[in-house]
Amino acid sequence: WLFKSIFVIICASVVRYQWFTYFSIESGMKGISFRLDEHTMTLGKNDYLLLFRIDLALLKPSIMVGGILVFISTIKELTMSLVLQPFQYSSLSLRIFSYTSMDMVKNSAIYVIALVLICIYPVFSLNRWLISKGY
Repeated sequence: WLFKSIFVIICASVVRYQWFTYFSIESGMKGISFRLDEHTMTLGKNDYLLLFRIDLALLKPSIMVGGILVFISTIKELTMSLVLQPFQYSSLSLRIFSYTSMDMVKNSAIYVIALVLICIYPVFSLNRWLISKGY
């Protein structure tokens, strides 16, 4: 039951795509001035307030971008699906692969369209959110 659960996919995605979020958050941290942290500490506020109220609020766009990149990469992941196929795991990319390997392109078209629509919605919604926030 463990191999059929979504837990395996989440663990494998975290290990494989952690560099998406790491570099996204790192680039967001470069935009935060150290003086902001120093000013907060001179006001007598503790480190938790600094982390949760200021730094995470400023890092929210970077965290969202990293999360959406991991989501899109996980959705279209074929290698992980092929490895988990003996455990009765199936995904959109696996269905597309199986139909196109048998030259049944017309049957795979609906799965390709579904995969594109699933991947394009988070990108457009993130773009709309970032534009509304002025980023």
